[in-house]
Amino acid sequence: LEPYMDTKIRKGDRGAAVKAAQKVVGVTADGIFGSGTERAVKAYQKRKDLLTNGIVSPNVWRAMAGEKYTKTGLTAAADEPSNSLEPYMDTKIRKGDRGAAVKAAQKVVGVTADGIFGSGTEAAVKAYQKKKDLLTNGIVSPNVWRAMAGEKYTRTALTVSRSTRTASATTSSTATSAATVVTRTEFADLRSTVLAQGARGAEVKVLQRALGGVAVDGVYGSSTVKAVRSFQEAKGLRVTGIADEKLWIDLERQTYPFLRYRTQVLKPGSTGQAVRVVQQALGLEADGVYGTSTKDAVKSLQGRHHLTRTGYVGGVTWQALEREVRGQR
Repeated sequence: LEPYMDTKIRKGDRGAAVKAAQKVVGVTADGIFGSGTERAVKAYQKRKDLLTNGIVSPNVWRAMAGEKYTKTGLTAAADEPSNSLEPYMDTKIRKGDRGAAVKAAQKVVGVTADGIFGSGTEAAVKAYQKKKDLLTNGIVSPNVWRAMAGEKYTRTALTVSRSTRTASATTSSTATSAATVVTRTEFADLRSTVLAQGARGAEVKVLQRALGGVAVDGVYGSSTVKAVRSFQEAKGLRVTGIADEKLWIDLERQTYPFLRYRTQVLKPGSTGQAVRVVQQALGLEADGVYGTSTKDAVKSLQGRHHLTRTGYVGGVTWQALEREVRGQR
């Protein structure tokens, strides 16, 4: 379920994420989120003391994956925000982006809502992040959107003490053994899929989420076309505005830069390119030798992500490192 943990799907959606959820709730995994799937999801939510709305949100995915989740029941609305930020909750925006998502964030942080993410907006976002005890990087990530929407969010500020991280890691270390190493992503089933303006559905949401800077609404409109063209131009691809195999491959490489290493295990004494990749990602001197400083940095990474602090890099730690790198972009 790892590729879909930040995805939200509901009745009318289609694709690999729907299939994954259908397998958990025990209905035919045809990839079509119809009335039968919705009923099964609601029954699952009721059993797990979740908001019974038939929507598979990140919190529901965590429950499905056997991870720690929030029991929202019927008394909470965290899984179904009714505010104007709803279309952008899975979007990541930063300086240089434009559009409706930027306008929505600008209204929250109190700057002119012109839809242009410039230096002023970045400064305002950083001030907001600092106030909310969030990582002060000027990037509006899904976690920041949750804070903006008044939902439960993770306080990720860099000022969190090492002792706090260690305590968190200790209390949730049992989650590590239940984690699954994923070597196949949501892009694998999409390489033969061609999407163009006018397309709708879960596949479009995967595209929008990977591109960033556009609303994840499942509608392949003009803003999505523009984002695709910009990505193609940046990657040296033929600029068509159409999502094809080459685009999916490059999006996968950008989203999962360490995918090729997930089956490798690194430990003190290991050497080579994979070690250098870890060291570079953790801000260490990339000498390719897995020594004490690398082990200590890996243990800190594991603590931040509530993994057992072994100091070894296996599949789950590769995935945690990847999430951290993506959050810094």
